[in-house]
Amino acid sequence: MSRRWIRASAERAMLVLLGVVLAAAIAEVGLRVAASFVSARSLSGTAVQGARVILCLGDSHTYGVHTPESQTYPGHLQRLLDRRGEGRYRVLNLGLPGMNSSQVAARLPEWMQSYRPRVVVVLVGLNNIWNDSETENALSSQGLERWVRGLRLYRLARLLEGRFEKGAELLPGTGRPEIVRLLREEGAAGEEYRDAATGEQLIGHDASILDLRPTAERIERARVQLRQDLEAMAALASENSIELVFLTYAPTPGGELGARFASTAEMSDEIVEVAQELGITLVDVRGRFRALLDGGAPREEYFLSHTEGHPNGRGYREIAGQLVEVIE
Repeated sequence: MSRRWIRASAERAMLVLLGVVLAAAIAEVGLRVAASFVSARSLSGTAVQGARVILCLGDSHTYGVHTPESQTYPGHLQRLLDRRGEGRYRVLNLGLPGMNSSQVAARLPEWMQSYRPRVVVVLVGLNNIWNDSETENALSSQGLERWVRGLRLYRLARLLEGRFEKGAELLPGTGRPEIVRLLREEGAAGEEYRDAATGEQLIGHDASILDLRPTAERIERARVQLRQDLEAMAALASENSIELVFLTYAPTPGGELGARFASTAEMSDEIVEVAQELGITLVDVRGRFRALLDGGAPREEYFLSHTEGHPNGRGYREIAGQLVEVIE
């Protein structure tokens, strides 16, 4: 095999590669020009089994710990939407206790592909204080993934894929599984949640949950992580013409009891800032709860107890009442 033949083969391969790159670049430019004249939805909003899907994502405040499935805000939201037109919407509760914002952001592409939602509601960030699982992977991959997802060729491939792929079967009820919580080394090595019916691990958090001190350094780091993840979610939703809604956490107890919940208010403030900067639909539930509590209602009327930050069924109904207005 002569050097001349090897050189000629290499030159032909290079020409082929350049041709492919040039063709892809021309196609990308063409698609972008066409997109400026044509307004079309991609995979988003596709009716799965005849219903427009709403995904509710987040942590225990979305899952609804110690609250029946039907009394969580996704459960209340489903009933309120059914009153305005039964069968038009299907609300799925994909929240799991302990989730941080990176864990939600990492799973959003798959959930969007599977359920093709019309609306995605996100309430997350509180667990960023202690749970740093998956954060490094999310940070290292977000930039490249965002660039790839921004390509028109990528979107065209997703659109064509969706034409031939059947959407996921809708989950029963709101989709919320009954869960079993397992602590690793009494919580020092983290925790995991398993499906009570099948034993399947739903999610694991590889960090100590024993030290929840909301120090200034931890809060700042958690806010930075939350901002990056919310921005990534917003970019993904925009690329797929999906309506994104950010929720804030309900207000926490005041006085000395509020000290251990200091990060809740900080995360809500960050959610508000990002929503305003990016033009994301925002439902800040704190005003409604403050009005109720300042009006004389005892905290335990809307929360699990007077020392708790999690709403009860009545509190979740207030949240769903505000959500249904922006969705409709």
